[in-house]
Amino acid sequence: MSQHSCECRQWELSGLPCGHAIAVAKKTNLRDVYSLVNVPYFKAENYKATYIGVIKPVGPPETWQFPDTPLQSVRPPIIKKRRVGRPNVNARRPSRGEGSSLRRCPRCGDHGHKSDTCPLFPASASGSSQRSMLEPHGTIRRDSLYQDFHLNVK
Repeated sequence: MSQHSCECRQWELSGLPCGHAIAVAKKTNLRDVYSLVNVPYFKAENYKATYIGVIKPVGPPETWQFPDTPLQSVRPPIIKKRRVGRPNVNARRPSRGEGSSLRRCPRCGDHGHKSDTCPLFPASASGSSQRSMLEPHGTIRRDSLYQDFHLNVK
């Protein structure tokens, strides 16, 4: 206690007694708790020495000294009025690696085209839609897959 040190080293580093030192001081009925403070900033002598000098206030405007260069006038900032109602939500920019995904054709599974422009399943000239090729559950009938393919074997 008399060396102002503790095994936790908090007292030496901060200058203020740690919890261990305060517990020992309380147990030994130490009356002068301020003697534990080892930092000179918290002493009354240093506080008084801070304000011992004369503080000179700012004099009247006639005694002020201005710089030789002309001062630039400062304009107030432009304040935009808020619109009434809920503000619009700006579209969020995608982060790195989060670009738009490539479209995949549901018929052949290739990228770069949609089902209506699929080269493997061209639209028939009669104008029949994809619905005619699909069964009620959405599966493609096997016989309709190969109806547009013709092999010329010589």
